[in-house]
Amino acid sequence: MLDKAFFMNLLKENNGIVQSKLLAEAGIDGKILQRLEQSGEIERIGRGLYSDSNHMADDYLVTQYRCKKGIYYQETALFLHDLSDQTPFQLILTIPNGFNTRLLRDKDKNKFFYIKKERHEIGKMTVTSPYGNEIVVYNKERTIGDCLQKKKSLTRI
Repeated sequence: MLDKAFFMNLLKENNGIVQSKLLAEAGIDGKILQRLEQSGEIERIGRGLYSDSNHMADDYLVTQYRCKKGIYYQETALFLHDLSDQTPFQLILTIPNGFNTRLLRDKDKNKFFYIKKERHEIGKMTVTSPYGNEIVVYNKERTIGDCLQKKKSLTRI
């Protein structure tokens, strides 16, 4: 049961989400994960991602775990900067040209825009998600500029 206590401690240290890669590095056996998942103590929230079943998963953080190069953009960035009171229907992110992610298949939850590699990192910063976790987003200036450039694609009320 030492592995279980160690695993639960890892969950606390990592905002309630742990990657299987980290667990393997820590020496936690996959059978422990299976037992914890079957008993309902943890749940698999994505490929290689586990969460405490009593902890509400932060979709913003989970999406960035699954798409490391993704940066929140447009309506999602407006919401995260408190410049919009409308919760986004889809999480909108940018990824550099040539980058591929499995999340591209889930078009209902996520929307991606490809950006030139040299422009992708400009204005990148971290903010706190509505669930209290650090996530990557473009700064306010870039967000407003990008929204003005692409105002036709924004939803209108």
